Amino acid sequence: MISPTNSILTGLAVSDMLVMLEYIPFSLHSYIFRNQPFEIMYSYGWTIFALFHAHFSVSCHAISTWLTVLLAVWRYISVKYPSHARTWCTQRRAHRLILATYIGVIVCCIPIYLSFDIHLRPRPGPVPTYVVSSQRENVL
Repeated sequence: MISPTNSILTGLAVSDMLVMLEYIPFSLHSYIFRNQPFEIMYSYGWTIFALFHAHFSVSCHAISTWLTVLLAVWRYISVKYPSHARTWCTQRRAHRLILATYIGVIVCCIPIYLSFDIHLRPRPGPVPTYVVSSQRENVL
């Protein structure tokens, strides 16, 4: 079962698994425990987690997409050029391309990471609440 194709599929599965594992606390907080006080729902800690969730899920989804494209190209080479596939599509190249995909997506997403910030939400009351918004956006 050790093959370059299975390595790419494993990289894809890891990325999708990370999305699902990280989504569990977000969905519990946002959809299951909805009767929490406003100050807890929009606390600084949960706002940090919401920002992390947004960036992490976008990155992992992009990694999954590009690994799917990589797998399609890999399969195309195997079908179109079967004589060259043994030298072009090696296990070592698969590992390097998977790593390059993970790193490349993270680097390409840096502008997205830098465009959002946590802001104090104007609200009357003694306990502050926070919101994630774009740096260009006005906080409501």
